[in-house]
Amino acid sequence: MNVNSRSEAVWQILHQSKALLTQAGFADPSPALPAAHSRPAEGYEDLAAKYGENLAFGATWPTGSGPANPQALILTDAPLSTEALAFIRTWFENSKVNLVVADLFFIQPLPVFEADKPPYQALARELCSLMTPKVVLSLGPGPAQKLLGAPLSLESLRGADYRFDKWTIITTLNPEHFLTLPEEEKARFKSQVWKDLQRLLGKLRYG
Repeated sequence: MNVNSRSEAVWQILHQSKALLTQAGFADPSPALPAAHSRPAEGYEDLAAKYGENLAFGATWPTGSGPANPQALILTDAPLSTEALAFIRTWFENSKVNLVVADLFFIQPLPVFEADKPPYQALARELCSLMTPKVVLSLGPGPAQKLLGAPLSLESLRGADYRFDKWTIITTLNPEHFLTLPEEEKARFKSQVWKDLQRLLGKLRYG
């Protein structure tokens, strides 16, 4: 998929996908996750060695997945469950939107660092410099709080875009929480996610 076709696909999202996210199409089953079509950016694999000494006792380095130059860098506090990843894919992968997560987004769980001066900002800065995404998407407040170095509430983080160096951080809800909700609360969760994704998709379209 070239840059122009990606832009056209994102443009379609802005005009067509609200119904998909708030109605049945949002929860359509997804096929097995395809492998990314390219290796991570050069230098990515060196980050584990560079920052590994800061890991908390017993923690292991989490490996991300996605293309070398993603449109968006998705940060999580922990590796996503299979169910949460499938739910994320329904945000983008369906017959009308047709954006493949593995082609356009790099998903990176943040490592668990020691509490004393954890180098989250330095790590994120290197990730963004290597991958050059248009935007950073924080799943839940944790990743955004770590990058910004401030204990902002989820409501505050979702209420505005924040700057991390030259990159924009957009925060949405943690998809893992959706899996534990009673059925009557899931529609509201999806609606809230859609509001956040509108800002994300605008960044992908206009930079």
